[in-house]
Amino acid sequence: MVRRDGWTLLAMARESALNVFRTSGRMSLIIFYAVVAGSGVVAYEAQRTAVFDQSLEAYRMAGRNIIVISSSDPDDTQFEIDRVSCEGLTDISGVVRAGVVLDLRSVNTVEYGANVPLHAVSASLMPELRSGQILAGSALAGPADPRRRISISGTVASVIRARAQPAGLDLDSSLVALVPPAVQFAPRCVVELDRFQNVATLLPLLESAIATRGGMPQLQEVLRLRQDPVAQFRASPERRALWMAGLVGALLAVVLTFAGSSESAAYRLSGTTSRSHLVILVLGQVLCSGVFMFAGTVALLLLGPRIATPAAQLLVTVQAGMLWVFAYAVGVFPLLFADPSSLAKDR
Repeated sequence: MVRRDGWTLLAMARESALNVFRTSGRMSLIIFYAVVAGSGVVAYEAQRTAVFDQSLEAYRMAGRNIIVISSSDPDDTQFEIDRVSCEGLTDISGVVRAGVVLDLRSVNTVEYGANVPLHAVSASLMPELRSGQILAGSALAGPADPRRRISISGTVASVIRARAQPAGLDLDSSLVALVPPAVQFAPRCVVELDRFQNVATLLPLLESAIATRGGMPQLQEVLRLRQDPVAQFRASPERRALWMAGLVGALLAVVLTFAGSSESAAYRLSGTTSRSHLVILVLGQVLCSGVFMFAGTVALLLLGPRIATPAAQLLVTVQAGMLWVFAYAVGVFPLLFADPSSLAKDR
């Protein structure tokens, strides 16, 4: 469609591209900013996510999102938890693993010394037990080669090294065996929730799904923090850094546009209508914001595995680009009403 001043949409798009990508033009500074800001903010988010992951892992090892189900009365020796119901908690969304833990006895070994605690644990809680071998806690000093066999109170068995376990399991200084199939009840059930799971919302579901006899169960999180680190991370103002970068880009572009008011006067005095001039300016910033979004997307492709929510970050990048264009259009709107001769004098 040809406007009354002779401009077509294609011609205005070509003019915008020339204005933006001309190396001697003011907008080359905006292109430089778009590349640096688009990729830099995403890289910063990747670094922030890495720190967040480390803190969540530290909290996990300290017992965050680890639920211990036991008797509400410490002196109740009759309380027991149904093994099937405990292991079945793994079917609930938000549960990473669950299983019973039995304290058996202390054993004497040549390799690990005397009076080493021995526990029986569900394979649903420690999948390594499916190999049929004994697990040696990560804090035990001694061999952990599955090809080697050790003597446990006169019984020969092979052993493999277990990973460090979070507080609540407390198995790092123990030997761990698989719970015998004949065992149907246990005094303790341990549940690990997903690190992003809110404990309070899932506790009622866990309590209703567990079957017990001989008393009332107590569900207790090993480490209860005053503030949820996941909620804090999601509510952090730093997550809006891309939006701020988009607004800053729009502001810089507005400033440079008004600084080059004589160029705007040249368009207007040559017969270009104020609307066509505005379209040319806005299309230029569509290109700038496109460079911004492209830089952010490339950074996401390279750093995606290090970012907690890459899909959400991509959406925020697109939103920031759209915000850039909208804020710029609002900022330069007064040019529609400016007098061309006045613009020519503002150098």
